[in-house]
Amino acid sequence: MYGRLRWDEPSQTITSGFGSMGQGRFVHPLVRRTLTPHEAARLQFLPDFIDFSAVKFRTHLATMIGNAAPPILTISVVEALIDQGLI
Repeated sequence: MYGRLRWDEPSQTITSGFGSMGQGRFVHPLVRRTLTPHEAARLQFLPDFIDFSAVKFRTHLATMIGNAAPPILTISVVEALIDQGLI
């Protein structure tokens, strides 16, 4: 599935393949390039203060970002569990 992200539509799910045009719709909306790790992390709702400088290889960074559960999802799940009285 090839394609460009759009400013006015939701993003495709971010995977560890966001650095490759051939692995999804991960092309920047305006510029002819794939997303940077920082842009992909933002789409995962990871805060800007997270420091990825210890990660030496872009492939490892892509795996970390692609496998991350967005914090906003975690909050929603925990709130639902609280509402159900399960925690």
